[in-house]
Amino acid sequence: MSISATDFCSGSNLNIRYLLFLDTDGDGSMETVISSSNPPAAGTVNYNNINTPNFAGGTPRQFDQRAVSPNQKYRFAMQTTVNGTSMGAAVRWNTPGAPAAYLVPELPYGTHKIKWIASDGCGNESVCEYQFVVKDCKAPTVVCLNGLAGNLMQTGMITLYASDFLLHAEDNCTPEDELVFAIRKCGTGAAGFPVDGGGNPNISITFNCDELGTQCVELWAQDAYGNADYCETYIIV
Repeated sequence: MSISATDFCSGSNLNIRYLLFLDTDGDGSMETVISSSNPPAAGTVNYNNINTPNFAGGTPRQFDQRAVSPNQKYRFAMQTTVNGTSMGAAVRWNTPGAPAAYLVPELPYGTHKIKWIASDGCGNESVCEYQFVVKDCKAPTVVCLNGLAGNLMQTGMITLYASDFLLHAEDNCTPEDELVFAIRKCGTGAAGFPVDGGGNPNISITFNCDELGTQCVELWAQDAYGNADYCETYIIV
């Protein structure tokens, strides 16, 4: 989200601007454009303006839902620095009330594109553009209960569920009630999140008379983007 440009005549004569193409609705198509030359009002983007003249149309939609005054709402901006014959520029947020305080913007998940345009005082222009992907790469945090004890039933077996071993779980993006849990005996099954033959989470394990004593268990949690992690605990059968 940043670029450096050099002009051997004078860095102070450089001008840099950007066009940020966003897929804000997650449908795989970049429909919303942010122009650093004519940015949208603070706290908003102009949704679906990609086919409007100079990207000036579209429908204003709020992205900053904080309960703050209008001059404290985040807006798209550009931070520049000059060093001799070079200029650096970066996509940033600031606020109308503090235009010199810049923040790295938070962008929606998806595939987006940025187009940088650099020009000098003589009208020469260079363009650089590239796509980038914003996605959740962090696995959930899952905390196991510190051991259980269970008695075999008259059948000579006992079945336990993933929920029996869960103390706490959380994720940076997926709500806890939308996390998917699974369980398996330590050292069994294929690597990664435990699933059954149909690809569904393996939510239970069964012990029998041949497994008396302390048995190791893996409790797994998976978020909406497929990131998964586990904790180990035990059951005394």
